[in-house]
Amino acid sequence: MKSNSRLSSNSSSRSPKKSPHRSTTSSIASRRPISQAGRALKFSRQSEFSELANFTPEPPVDIQYNEINEKFNVLKARILSLNGAKSDIDDSISATVFSSQKVLVQISEFSNALQKLLGDLSQLFTRAVVRKDNNEIQSTTEQASEAFKNLENLFCEVRKLQSTFLQQTISKIQYPKYNISIFADFNNSVEELNHVYLSNIWEMCNLSVSEKINSSYFIFRPIFINRMKNIENEIKNLALETVTLINKIKYAPTKNDNFEGDDDLQIEIKTEELQKLAIKNYGNVIRPLILSGLQNIFPPLRSFWTIDSSTNQPIEVENNENNNEDQSPENDDDYNRLILPSQLFSGRLEHLNTLSGFLENLKIEEGFGEEEEEEEEAGFFEKEPLHPLIPYLENLLTDVFDDLVEATRCFWALSSKLKRDEALPIFAKSMIDVLQSRADNNDNTLKLTTVASIFKLAVTINDENTSSEVGKVLIHIISNKMHFLQKLRHSEIIFISSEAPEFFFSNDDDDEIDSETAQINKNKLRKIYNDKFAKLKETAAQISESLFICQETVFLYHRNAPVQSNVPANPDNSQNGENIPAEGENQGENDQQKNIEELFANFSKFDLQFNVTAHDHLANLQKYLIDIFANVLINQSPSKDVESMSEDARSVVSLSARKAAKNKVTRKKVEQNLTIAEKMQVQFTREAIARTYEEIFSSLRSLITVAIRNLDADSAEKMNKELRNMNTEYLGQLEELRKARVEEMDVKGTKEIEATMSTAQVDTNNLIIKCLEESLADVLEQTLENYQTNIQAIEDDYQVQEEISKKDFDKRFKQLERNEHMDSLVLLEKQLKIELMREEQRPIAALNDRQALIKQLLNAKEYEAAEKEKKKLEKETQAERAERKKIITMKYERLKKQKINQQYRALNNLDNSFQVKSEKYKQDKERKLQEQKNMLASSIRASQQRILLFGTRLLQNDAKMRKELSIRFDKIVNSTMKEHGMQDILQSKK
Repeated sequence: MKSNSRLSSNSSSRSPKKSPHRSTTSSIASRRPISQAGRALKFSRQSEFSELANFTPEPPVDIQYNEINEKFNVLKARILSLNGAKSDIDDSISATVFSSQKVLVQISEFSNALQKLLGDLSQLFTRAVVRKDNNEIQSTTEQASEAFKNLENLFCEVRKLQSTFLQQTISKIQYPKYNISIFADFNNSVEELNHVYLSNIWEMCNLSVSEKINSSYFIFRPIFINRMKNIENEIKNLALETVTLINKIKYAPTKNDNFEGDDDLQIEIKTEELQKLAIKNYGNVIRPLILSGLQNIFPPLRSFWTIDSSTNQPIEVENNENNNEDQSPENDDDYNRLILPSQLFSGRLEHLNTLSGFLENLKIEEGFGEEEEEEEEAGFFEKEPLHPLIPYLENLLTDVFDDLVEATRCFWALSSKLKRDEALPIFAKSMIDVLQSRADNNDNTLKLTTVASIFKLAVTINDENTSSEVGKVLIHIISNKMHFLQKLRHSEIIFISSEAPEFFFSNDDDDEIDSETAQINKNKLRKIYNDKFAKLKETAAQISESLFICQETVFLYHRNAPVQSNVPANPDNSQNGENIPAEGENQGENDQQKNIEELFANFSKFDLQFNVTAHDHLANLQKYLIDIFANVLINQSPSKDVESMSEDARSVVSLSARKAAKNKVTRKKVEQNLTIAEKMQVQFTREAIARTYEEIFSSLRSLITVAIRNLDADSAEKMNKELRNMNTEYLGQLEELRKARVEEMDVKGTKEIEATMSTAQVDTNNLIIKCLEESLADVLEQTLENYQTNIQAIEDDYQVQEEISKKDFDKRFKQLERNEHMDSLVLLEKQLKIELMREEQRPIAALNDRQALIKQLLNAKEYEAAEKEKKKLEKETQAERAERKKIITMKYERLKKQKINQQYRALNNLDNSFQVKSEKYKQDKERKLQEQKNMLASSIRASQQRILLFGTRLLQNDAKMRKELSIRFDKIVNSTMKEHGMQDILQSKK
């Protein structure tokens, strides 16, 4: 049991909250209709299948399939016929308008017909289930299986047409023959049909499992697996084919071209324009379909993996004629519920690595090698990618990589929730492989907060191996991000000091450019800086937020760390060796804990490093701001020829100028005489200073929170004092920026800065209060978890005692019933039988005279009289023996009744003893539960009071703030207790 002082120690492992993958409905366009199969099955479940019992497809399924084949062949011919040879673009489009409209109609007709067929197949199977007709179920299953086999061939042809269509459209981009809407509608329809097809098959699988029709399930199952594999491969091929075709686009010069200058350069420019057009018209159609296609696989895959083990048959089932060759029992074992998702994830990662390699080759070809990257470290301007596929591929990879991370994370978390321990390391490895791949490729699009959240979840569910591996990846990424942030900060200084002035003119004479041109340059420069500012701000925010999550994880880990229990171990278990750890187990656990602690130490180092580097950058920016004004003051000094001065004299002038530049009044005067370039430098520097203050605040938030959680008043007070001082400086910088915006008559900028100032002026106390509230909430959760663990331990102990008592009662009852009661009754029955047998054989003395009389009559040859007397003798004998038997039986009935009463009293005494014990156990349990409730109430009040006193100290003993904090704490306590349904505990305590 947990320590009574704070009820604090280890809590039982909790299943993570379900963090669902993006659902089908959210990933598909809103225009997408619900499939007929899905509608039929969902409807049928809601109405108990009543309205499907008489369903009949119209026309029959076979005829529908033939009609669909005909529609597809017509559609295929129509699409291919659009590729006529034309030289003039406008004429080409004009000539195909009528055909395009027909194609759009035919695409819609083909899609609707195929969806109807899929819906009818599902409804036929559902009808058979409704009727509970085994023969119909079997025949419908076979019919659907055969139809799916034919549809698989049809979908193969559809994919071939999609590939051909893609090749024709992109290769003919210079002279397009297709209406863009045809391309978009056709490809959207293909992915829509794949989604409906897969959903229908899975719904039939799901219905088979829920209705326990295993024979149907194991026919549909390999079809479902095969379709999922095919979709996965088709989507991957589509992605690779799209970028490959776009990359191969090359402008073909015509006789009408009249290039000026280098022909090769002009052709290259035209080629780039065509590639951009291909991406805009076709690539941007394919990209969301790739993501949604992969996302559509996830829900049925998750359901399959969740319920597949609930069937009564093994995964390896008998072969049947409906199975394809690659779905034989030998291969089917490779796709059991554990291996299938892992293989799909691994295959997708391999494909993504292929696309990443494609992207890297493009970058190398475009001159984005290591040398260029090293050169860019010196400046804030970055070389724009020349090849249009570079940003396209980067966005595609980011989308699919993020989706894969979420998918693997979801399966891993689901494994923990379903307590499938054998799956945890497999899905954890898939997830770690994805994260490691992105980290190795220096993928800056991978969000640190995503990785930090996964690390937190691993710690929460006590998956220490995954915690360690993800932690290593997290350390690697944070280190890279920190390095990248430092490069951006260094580049920011260079940009403000050197590159910004060069953007205007080569000297300091404002008269060399007119005001309109100057304003245009200011706007351009502002846009460039804002773009870079956003990247720097985002990187800093990612690092800060991820470190905050990491520190929160550290707190959770230490909070839930196991301590010595106050409840003695069950001696029986100890004797049986159940509580004895296996050899080497403690060493392994110690190594894991050591690795985790090393990770935690690194997080603390990064926290301090982030804080220190932010302070350093702030100091550099502040120094540079003073340098700008100091240089102006030096240039305005009476001794203008500073260069001719001696070194000592120059040093005196420089020190004097820097001293004057620190004065706000002097800076205000100097600022009126600044050039446009210098004003922009001052604005950018002040904005950078304000942003760096915000970065430091986020760092202090993390550090203060750690100090408060550890109730380290000295460290918290020190950082709180620093926070207050810096907040004052921060507001000063914001005021300077506000004034600059007013001078520029920038309404929007002024409002934004005033809003920021209003937020900042609320008070730094808000941060302290927030940290204190978080700390109290954490302590409450810890206390309640430990309370619930203790309650469960008491309940478990009570159940064990009850079980032991019941077993003892049952054992004693059986002993009394079988060994004593039954034996006694059996003995009485035996004695009764023996005595009755004896009575049968014992002569009846009262009838001796009649026997003598009969003998005399026989001797006298009076036979009739002897016969009569003999009958009288037999009758009297039977009556006598019946009377004797009755007397004996009554005797033993009395004895039996006495024995039964005696046995009843014994059983009643046994039951009373059991009830007394049970009531004693129950009272003991209630007493312990009440003690825990009292301890919980006391512990909560003590924790609340302790953190309140701690917070009051941090808030400088402000009585008003103490009262507000007390009210806030009461709300948190009441809300938390209500959430756990324990509000009565505190009320009873009061």
